[in-house]
Amino acid sequence: MFVFLGDQTLSHRLAILSNIPETLPPSEYSSLLPVIDSRNGEVVKYQQMSLREPDWCENKQYRYKIITLHHQ
Repeated sequence: MFVFLGDQTLSHRLAILSNIPETLPPSEYSSLLPVIDSRNGEVVKYQQMSLREPDWCENKQYRYKIITLHHQ
């Protein structure tokens, strides 16, 4: 979920984790927990991957043109 939809889900990580039952062993959901870099103490960013290549209409350049034309 965080790997393929990180842009949409990572900002909601705490809300997602708060829905995990307290009785569930952490080993069952450890891949969802943030990882701290021991060298600098910062949260390691998830390595995100794309499920597919963006469609032409998802390109920021084209989206801007479509929105601009729509509001004329």
